[in-house]
Amino acid sequence: MIKILVIKVFIVVVFFYLTITKVGFGSNEAVLKIANLELMIALIDLKKAAHTKCIELVNVKIDTLNKELSEASNAMEGDTKSSAGDKYETGREMIQQELNKLNTQKNIALKELQTLKAHNPLDSPKSCQLGALVDTKSGIYYLTIPLGKIEVKSKDVFIISPISPIGQALIDLKKGDHFVLRNNKSEILEIA
Repeated sequence: MIKILVIKVFIVVVFFYLTITKVGFGSNEAVLKIANLELMIALIDLKKAAHTKCIELVNVKIDTLNKELSEASNAMEGDTKSSAGDKYETGREMIQQELNKLNTQKNIALKELQTLKAHNPLDSPKSCQLGALVDTKSGIYYLTIPLGKIEVKSKDVFIISPISPIGQALIDLKKGDHFVLRNNKSEILEIA
């Protein structure tokens, strides 16, 4: 929030600077600089909203897994030994396998949450790396955890892992660099 406010103040300062210097407000250079600043503010705002939505989605996933774990634990406790011993053991084993699967999923979700909380959405890296929002000719990508396509501020944002094929194609690239995605060449327009 503070960083966005600082950028907005910076735009006002640039505006006044350009009006009193030889560049002039109406020049192409001045207009381009202001347009770039406005784009960066919009991308940082989009990144912050995407980051917040990712945290919300992972928290919902964790809550759902906790409920399912509780239900499975209750089912295991409620499973009383019957006269058919093999059925009892088979039922308990199936519940135990389900508990193991749910615990694994919960641990993955907790690591995803930890990854999200480890990077600041207001940081603006110069290259594509973990935590970067990358605007390209083929779409907008947020390099963090694998959640897929989500809608943020009426825009589709692809939440991807840096180790995914798309993430690997983008990693370490800079604004203006080209990359190939599904046999289509694309360009990085901006990184926030």
